[in-house]
Amino acid sequence: MQPYDEIGPNYRFFLAWRHAAFAGNIVVLGGTCSLLTTAYEEAMPLAWLIPLLASLAAVSLWLADCRTRQIYRSLADAGKEMENDGKGPYHALTAIGIPKDAPWFPRKDKPLCRFFSQSFALDVFFLGSALVLVVAAVFLMVSPPSAKGEVSTPYQSVQATK
Repeated sequence: MQPYDEIGPNYRFFLAWRHAAFAGNIVVLGGTCSLLTTAYEEAMPLAWLIPLLASLAAVSLWLADCRTRQIYRSLADAGKEMENDGKGPYHALTAIGIPKDAPWFPRKDKPLCRFFSQSFALDVFFLGSALVLVVAAVFLMVSPPSAKGEVSTPYQSVQATK
């Protein structure tokens, strides 16, 4: 088997890891919401640890995605270098881009806009979810859940109505 033939399966393998990191972050967010609901109903005083630890998982998944994107980009570049005629799939893969002045209509002769890339969208997703989880942890630290039926705020304690 030629080295060129190895690039495609490896590219798809690392792209699948990227999809797994995205799905993993969705699972972390869903699990955190579910666990927080239970912790809040049970008035757990350390409920703030749940979103704090989940934010660490989100940052870890983002770091894994950053490394994976470097690997699969290098695979596409390696495939492009092996295509002598310049008409192979890896030339097309590395030439795809979104122009700065027409973000919805990609053209090869325009410079790329980073804000309309999949990588930027995933950065916003991973880091945004980590930030939301940290804010939730701070909120729960400042306003911990109290005994059943009560809602505690930094300023007052109010009896919840059912």
